[in-house]
Amino acid sequence: RLVPLLTARAHPRRAAMAVERAPRWHRLAVEAAKVNGRARLLEIAEPLPYARALAAPAVLLDPDPGAPLLPGLLPATGALPRLLVGPEGGFTPGELDEARAAGVPRARLGAAVLRVENAALAAAAIALAVAG
Repeated sequence: RLVPLLTARAHPRRAAMAVERAPRWHRLAVEAAKVNGRARLLEIAEPLPYARALAAPAVLLDPDPGAPLLPGLLPATGALPRLLVGPEGGFTPGELDEARAAGVPRARLGAAVLRVENAALAAAAIALAVAG
């Protein structure tokens, strides 16, 4: 499931773009499902405000070298948590504080800082590999 995340650094125009791009993303999901022989489509959801994203089990991706690696925070079985990928420039200090207060753990993907679209793909691949 792909849920565009509305953060403090997300430009208001980008929120509108997320809605506008949903049909394109849906077409890409259909094409990807066909190529990979998948019976289920990737769901493209409406943009979600950051505070609401913290309400469900989640892991916040943070390139901080002090954060543990993502695979160590994912369950091997059962439902996967939301993987919160920050905007260009990362989450603001206030958003990081909000996540900490909500009990949302931070995790990193590795040593490199990735663009948001690459980080999302890498995190999804890691989550799918851990979940088997």
